[in-house]
Amino acid sequence: MRLLEAVRKRFHLVYERHRLRDAGLDDLSSMRLLDAVAAQPGVTVSGLARLTGVPKSQVSVLMARAEREGWVRREADPGDRRLVCLCVTVAGGARLTRWRAARHRALIGALRDLSPEQLAAVVTALEILVDVLDPGGRQGAPPPRRPLPAPPPPCPDAPAC
Repeated sequence: MRLLEAVRKRFHLVYERHRLRDAGLDDLSSMRLLDAVAAQPGVTVSGLARLTGVPKSQVSVLMARAEREGWVRREADPGDRRLVCLCVTVAGGARLTRWRAARHRALIGALRDLSPEQLAAVVTALEILVDVLDPGGRQGAPPPRRPLPAPPPPCPDAPAC
């Protein structure tokens, strides 16, 4: 856990250094939650808390803010009117796209500062981490290069997500 916390703190420093805050994309917690809603349209606040490990009270506050900003929409669950589903709006999808691109630029900027030896060490460490997290998943092949994810689809016009 100490390693994970150290990586998180270090990434936060990189994030700040590359001035994502100046781009209006400084709310890492909200963006991570918005990203999770985009991946799970129709998720409830409780489900989002379970999915992300963020306390339900914090998820509720952050999603209320996201709703005020127009990034998410709350809708009643058609199967259980007591439940409320969350969906990313068009504006939220655009915000996520900007955040992902800025995060990508920050990471690329940080990697450019590394020497070839340091970069090779990072690649080796990441390969080891992938092997530990997914034994046999790579089977010796390098992971495919992936472009930035497509923006999430907007909420459908239907009453529920």
